[in-house]
Amino acid sequence: MAGQLNALGFSLGFEIEERSDENPKGFFEHPLVRSINERALGQLKSAWFDWSLTPETLAQRRQGADLASLSEEAGSLLASHFADHDSLLVKDPRMMRMAWFWGPLFEAAEVTVRDIIIIRSPAECAASQVARATRKPEFYGSIATAEGMNALWCADHLLMLEHLATKKRPALTVLHRELMTDPDRTLNAIISHLQIEPDPGRICAAQAAIDRTLYRQQDRSVDGPWGRVAEEFFLALQGSADQNMLTSASAKPKLRSVLHQLRNMQAIIAPAADPMHVAAERERDRDMAVTAALMKTLKAIGLAANRVPADQLGPVVAEIETLISATGRRGLFLGALAVALARSGREVEARSVLEEILDTGRRNPWAEKQLARLSDEPV
Repeated sequence: MAGQLNALGFSLGFEIEERSDENPKGFFEHPLVRSINERALGQLKSAWFDWSLTPETLAQRRQGADLASLSEEAGSLLASHFADHDSLLVKDPRMMRMAWFWGPLFEAAEVTVRDIIIIRSPAECAASQVARATRKPEFYGSIATAEGMNALWCADHLLMLEHLATKKRPALTVLHRELMTDPDRTLNAIISHLQIEPDPGRICAAQAAIDRTLYRQQDRSVDGPWGRVAEEFFLALQGSADQNMLTSASAKPKLRSVLHQLRNMQAIIAPAADPMHVAAERERDRDMAVTAALMKTLKAIGLAANRVPADQLGPVVAEIETLISATGRRGLFLGALAVALARSGREVEARSVLEEILDTGRRNPWAEKQLARLSDEPV
C-alpha cells in the first residue's frame, strides 16, 4: 500500500531507499523515523518485537522516560525532510506502539493526519515471520515461532486500539487480503479517505504498485493459545469497522471477550519478559553501526536548509561516501549525496545520483524536482 500512496503523490521525505530480497520493491520507510522509534522504545525498555508490552505498562514507562531530546530531533526531522512536500507518507510498523509520540509533533507542524491501518490475518503474519526466521534464526529470537508472532500481533493491535481512542478522526482499515486480491476497490477507498483527486496517470501508477506474486502466505491454519486468541481478535476487528472506518469506541464493545482473554494471557507472560529486553539490547548493539550512520545523515538535513556553506561541503561529500562504503547500504544516502554534490558545484555527479534514484522505477517527486532544477527543465 505504501507503494500505492507514493504513486499517488505522497512523499516519503528526503530520498533514502532500502530494499531486501524479501521486499524487492522497497520498505517505503524513512530510516530516521525508524531510528527515532527504535531509540524511543529502548528508552521505554521495550522493542518492536516485545509482545509483553501492554497499554498500562507503556503508560507507566512513559511517565519515567525522558524523551525530550528525541522529540526535538523528530520535530526537526519533520521541519526539514518534509518541509517542501504538501502530502507526506509516514510508514513504520513501530507506529502501532509509537503513534502517541508522533501525534503532538504532527499537530505542532500543522500536519493533518489521516490514519490508514492494514490488518492482515495473524495466521498469515505468523507463517510469513516463521519463513523469515528460518532464513535468519539468530535475528528474530522471541518471534521466531508462530506463537510468538501471534502474541506480537495481539499486543500491537491492542496498542493501536488505545491510540485510536485519542483520535478525532476514525482510521481507514484495509484488509491485507483485499489489498492483494481486489486492489482497485481498496484504492478507491484510500482515495476517498484521503480526500484527494489524483490524475489518471497517478491512478494507473498506483494500480501497478500492487504485485500479487508477493502474496506468498495465504490461508494458513490456526494453532496454539495465542493463535486462537489472535484469530478471534482479527475476526472481531473486521466486524468492528463501519464501512472500513474504525474507532476505538466502535471496536471495544465487540472486542470485550477477546480483550479479556488477551489481558489474562499478557498478565501471565509479563514476568517472563526480561529476556526480551536483553534481546532488544543485543539487537540495538548489533545495529549500532548502521544507526550511527543514519544519525550522521542529519547533516544532510542541514544541507537542505543551506546550513552548511558551499565551500565546506567537500568533507561532507567524503563522509557520505564513507558511510556508503562502511554500511553497504548505498540507497540510504543517495539523497544526501545528491544535495551535497549539487551544492558543492559537482552538478554532473549530482545529476548521475538523481538519475540513479529515479532508475529504481518508483516515482520520486523530490528527485524529479532536483533533476529538473539542475537541468533547467520544467518538471
